[in-house]
Amino acid sequence: CYGMGKDYGAEAVQRIRSLGMKYLMFFHDYPCKWRLHWPQQKRCKECFLRDSWLPLFLGAELLIWLSPLHRKATLYVYPELRKKKHLLCPSPVDTKQFYDMGKPRSGAIAVNAMASFKGRDRFIAYCNENPDMIVTLVGATEDDGMIPQNVRVAGPIPYERMNEIYNAHEYFLHLATTPQPFERTVAEAYLAGCKLLVNPLIGAISYPWFFEGRERIIQELEKAPDLFWNSVEKAFNGALPSVKVDRL
Repeated sequence: CYGMGKDYGAEAVQRIRSLGMKYLMFFHDYPCKWRLHWPQQKRCKECFLRDSWLPLFLGAELLIWLSPLHRKATLYVYPELRKKKHLLCPSPVDTKQFYDMGKPRSGAIAVNAMASFKGRDRFIAYCNENPDMIVTLVGATEDDGMIPQNVRVAGPIPYERMNEIYNAHEYFLHLATTPQPFERTVAEAYLAGCKLLVNPLIGAISYPWFFEGRERIIQELEKAPDLFWNSVEKAFNGALPSVKVDRL
């Protein structure tokens, strides 16, 4: 599993390879010191981390990304991975927790939108340009004087209350700055009945099925855990699942 930190970084994978063990790479983030601050600039192709990770990615039995956008963004720096066997698997969401409660709605909700990689500057600009829209901001944040007047800071909300919070709002606002691997909050809010105000940097909406209706989205999200683990088992048994290779 590709992760962050010393215990789950390149050194750990190198130790696994030295033992002659099979392994796969699950990209739940990006292989970069900036993590979700994935700039995709020319200098990224010359980063020293590229040389550290590339042979490890090429030696994997299977590469797993969270969305077509997630894969496309990674291939910008690692085009050598284009022909590797891979799986596109969305983040699992308990779809039964998110539904339209039929209550009155108003304004918009945003989650962690004051984080820079989540689109802080774009969020601030949008709120300032739409002063009549009251926006509820969920998640940890600091009041640095930049929060627009029409934003109501709710702070962290227990996960089990999120459907109720989504249902109080007409829109879900998320204007990411860098490509987000999936963004489960977008799927949750949509299932809860929110209209989406998002940009193309959201991995969830890079799946064609995301535009095929609520039931289709539920179907894909519910099968994600089995798809993931069945693919892992087949990879290590030497028989990979049939994976459609997209031409990005």
